[in-house]
Amino acid sequence: MRVLLYSKAGCHLCEVVDLELVDLQRELGFVYERRQLQEGDDLFAQFAHYFPVVDIEPTAAAPPAERIRLMAPIDRRQLRAQIRQAVGAGAPARTA
Repeated sequence: MRVLLYSKAGCHLCEVVDLELVDLQRELGFVYERRQLQEGDDLFAQFAHYFPVVDIEPTAAAPPAERIRLMAPIDRRQLRAQIRQAVGAGAPARTA
């Protein structure tokens, strides 16, 4: 399973979600990546009003319909529940 956090510089909420994801990664053993987007990036424009954005991919080959996207405001309990559910539904968890 893979979790991807899209963040931007100076985003306090992004830092909070990053800490939560690092904690969950240690606990559940999924692949975690953080991408800090810059103005001018296509995704920065797409997510401009929604940072932080978290993409959860239950398996490496998951079609877009099976991926989960959470956008601000992200509730800590919802984030934990979605990731736990994805770990249970996906391939065996592994670490980066």
